[in-house]
Formats: sequence, structure tokens, C-alpha cells
Amino acid sequence: MEPEETRAVALLQQIQALRKDKGARRDAKKKEQRQQHLEKVAKLESTKMDKRKDDRRDQLRLASIKSKRNADNEGGGRPRKRKRET
Repeated sequence: MEPEETRAVALLQQIQALRKDKGARRDAKKKEQRQQHLEKVAKLESTKMDKRKDDRRDQLRLASIKSKRNADNEGGGRPRKRKRET
């Protein structure tokens, strides 16, 4: 090959190497960003689950209090005197 051809081939190889390196860096950055996104989503999901758990606990606690109150009222017990209105 002539010297011009060898220089042209060498230049093309360098360009291809740069493109390949640039693509590899882009893929690595995308992978890192995806990993960060997955961690963020996992953290949000964890906080949502904790909140649901707390809400459910509160609902069950209130239902328990309400059922106890109704059970006490069903027992009847002694009627209270009414106050006279004057």
C-alpha cells in the first residue's frame, strides 16, 4: 500500500476506536443512572409500604376501639337518671 493509503486506514481505525470508546462510556453511564434509579424506586417503595402498614395499623386500632365501645353499650347496664330541666 502507498503511504497515503496507510495513513487513511490508520485514521479510519482511530475514528472507529474513538466511537467505540464513546459508546462504551455512554453505556456505562446509562447503566449507572439506571442503578441509581432502581435504588431510588426501591427506597420510595419501602417508604410506601411502611406508610400503608402504619395506616392499616391505625385503622385496625380504631376499629377495635369502636367494637369495644359498641360491646360495652350492648351490655346495657344501669340506665342513668335524666336531669330535670327547669
